Formats: sequence, structure tokens, C-alpha cells
Amino acid sequence: MLSGGQRQRVAIAGSLVLKRMLIVADEPVSMVYVSVRAEILDLMKTLRDRLKLSYLYIIHDLSTAWHIGDEIGIMYAGKIVETGPIEHVLFNPFQALLDAISEPDSNNLEEEKIIRERPHTGCRFVHRCLYSMDICRNEPILAGEEDEHYVLCFIYPV
Repeated sequence: MLSGGQRQRVAIAGSLVLKRMLIVADEPVSMVYVSVRAEILDLMKTLRDRLKLSYLYIIHDLSTAWHIGDEIGIMYAGKIVETGPIEHVLFNPFQALLDAISEPDSNNLEEEKIIRERPHTGCRFVHRCLYSMDICRNEPILAGEEDEHYVLCFIYPV
């Protein structure tokens, strides 16, 4: 009979017993109250620094990512579409990708589901991006020019 926060702490302790240097944390704070999230994230940071741990921190809620990470990779439809230093990616995301994933039109929800289920060829955002061009039907490569910030897009300079 453990609370969500207690269960997360037990899971962290269990992984530490194995003395691994990498911990895969898949949605570690998604099912706990907001007040407990900060405690768990602080615990993870303390353990990271004290024990020289690395985390593969898998989340949907980016608001907690900058508490833990130094580097981030944003995945969409099974492919990394943007990667780099966490402050740069989260606070200066590539605009074309940001526009492509903006709020869906409520009148278009059925179309959005079809797009997500469709097998992907070329750019993952080819059917949603405001800047889509013919070349976007080809598979882009990660490109970037500053601060090791890369995006999977033909618009971004190589």
C-alpha cells in the first residue's frame, strides 16, 4: 500500500542496488502529484551528481525535462526530429517543427488521427507543416549550425 511517490522512490532504490551507471526512467513522475514531482526530481538530481549516474529520461511532459537533463532528443513518430543542449532546444525550438505540432484544429481531429496512423515516408511532418515543399517527401537528415542543436528538416541549414 504505497503512494505514487513512495513507489517511485522504491523503483529508484531498486535500480541503485544494481550499481548501474545508466538508469532508464520512463515517465518517472507522470503518475504522482505535482508537489511530489519536485521531490522525486530533486532526488534524481542529487543521486545523479553524487553517484555520477546518467539517465535516459523518457517523458511526454517537457516541463520536467530541464530539471534533469543536459541534452535532449525530441522524438516524433519513432524518429528523432530535434536534438541538442536542453536549454537551447526547449527555449529556442526550431520554428517549423513548433508550427507543425501546434494545437490541432478541433474540426480536423479525424484527419489528425489518419495522419498519425499513416506509414511515414519522407519528413514526419510533411502533411502538417506550414513550410512543406516537394523535397519534404524525401527523408531529411539531422542538420544544424550552432550549439550542437540539430533538427530533422530541409529548411534548417546544413
